[in-house]
Amino acid sequence: MKHITKVLMAVDLSEHTQSHMKTGTPILEQLGCTVVLIHCIPPLHELPSEYIPHENVALFIEEAVSAIHEQLQGVAQKYLSHLDVIIETPIGEPIVCINDYAIRYGCSMIIIGKSYKNTLERFFLGSVASTLVSSSNLPILLLG
Repeated sequence: MKHITKVLMAVDLSEHTQSHMKTGTPILEQLGCTVVLIHCIPPLHELPSEYIPHENVALFIEEAVSAIHEQLQGVAQKYLSHLDVIIETPIGEPIVCINDYAIRYGCSMIIIGKSYKNTLERFFLGSVASTLVSSSNLPILLLG
């Protein structure tokens, strides 16, 4: 069996992140691997204009990335303090970003939490986790 030295863990920072971290952390600690903790920020064209409070879009992006990076640091300190952690907050489509960063860092596995969308939302919007399972060349550990 291949030794796992790096794992990418994608989080959406929703109310389910804490549960996913509680489930995933013991696995990561047992592996003793480096964790690439990532939250993908959707491209601005996907956000309704009322979510962009600045006329200066560059400043808005800078503030959003900084705030999310701080949240990820808090998650890392709370759950992953015994491991080496790399934090990334790329802007882009989640599936593309997750796959790209896993390859960039040479990760052996991707861990992602299952979304809790209802059936109708899943049908029309899809699921990042289910799309990753079918599109990634890496093993996916899906946390429920």
